[in-house]
Amino acid sequence: MAQIPETRTALVKMSPGQASITTQSIPALKPGFMLVRVKALALNPADWTDIDYAGPNEVQLSKVNVTPSQSRYEGAVVGLDYAGIVVRVEPVGASRATSNMTTNKIFNPQDRVCGCAYGCNALDPNAGAFADYIVVQIDLQMHIPHHMGFEEAASLGVGVLSAGMGLFHVGNLKYPSYFTSLTGNQEENDDYSDDREWVLIYGGSTATGSIAIQFAKLAGYKVVTTCSPRNFELVMSLGADAVFDYKDPQIVSLIRTATSTNLKYALDTVATDSTAAICVGSFAFLPKSSAEVSGSNIRLYVCLLDPEMPMNTSVEVEKRAFLGYSCFGSKFYFEGDIFPATPSDHDFGVKITHLAERLLQLGKLRNHPISVNENESRTGGLEGVLMGLDALRLGTVSGRKLVYTM
Repeated sequence: MAQIPETRTALVKMSPGQASITTQSIPALKPGFMLVRVKALALNPADWTDIDYAGPNEVQLSKVNVTPSQSRYEGAVVGLDYAGIVVRVEPVGASRATSNMTTNKIFNPQDRVCGCAYGCNALDPNAGAFADYIVVQIDLQMHIPHHMGFEEAASLGVGVLSAGMGLFHVGNLKYPSYFTSLTGNQEENDDYSDDREWVLIYGGSTATGSIAIQFAKLAGYKVVTTCSPRNFELVMSLGADAVFDYKDPQIVSLIRTATSTNLKYALDTVATDSTAAICVGSFAFLPKSSAEVSGSNIRLYVCLLDPEMPMNTSVEVEKRAFLGYSCFGSKFYFEGDIFPATPSDHDFGVKITHLAERLLQLGKLRNHPISVNENESRTGGLEGVLMGLDALRLGTVSGRKLVYTM
């Protein structure tokens, strides 16, 4: 058994806009968790926005049972995406087992793993990924396939959970027969007809968008997406059927024309008020007064976070906003609110990571493009992470995920 050090080095939020590299005790293992020695870390926009978050207003704070410091995530380890080597496993108890026993996962010391931790967790400040040793929830992690390095694998966690949840759990799109064949007896079917339904994935060159394009194509949908022209080749290589410049002033009419005004579903991975307006404007026209508006005929807008919808729309649109943190299966605090545990979200997280693991092993799923130790000095480690976070703040990163070796 590998010797476990008494302390670890971690990146901790100290105050709004400020995170520091600190030394702290190795967190204790709880049932259903494992200790991982980190080999690579990947950055997400949420990492820097969590660090910069200044906290809720006084009214919001009065409604939640957290301290002012907790409400700003102060003292919490930052970071979500990682890859590393298992050091020790504390087996899961029966109470944590998912109802779908076919997705139970087994990890052993020395296994190569990747996935998602919960950074800037006000209720569990040791849960973040940006450290040399981390404790992660067993059932949400993935084995790294033999053909993939730690750097590529580190880019997967958030994208897999967010894309899968938005499409198949929150969005309730049909699972591809290939997915169900991994846990059942159905045959793989890649022979799709030309009358497939369209889905809009706004932000196709984001890490979540690139995974979502691949999931949607495996499910048999046609994909229309948006990104910068420099990333057109990337999203087309992932399977997008149509792609448009998100800055084009005619983008709504372009999407409506490409989809023959037959779009009923959109996943918005950027989730701002302006992107919500584009997604909603692109939907197939169906008057709100039409008798057809019911059930499956309502246009569905699924988004990360919770942007404002346009005030006046010509169609009936249902918005479903979600936070991927619910996949961890525990109550959580986020920007002034406490959210209850949602067992069904956790069960889905277990399932989608299991399926993604199999797809990766079989070469059916690609990681988002990465850039390793991107800075002038090619510095890795937590020092490199801090430099990368500054680059994300400046908005200079597009079509690639920043990864730092540990």
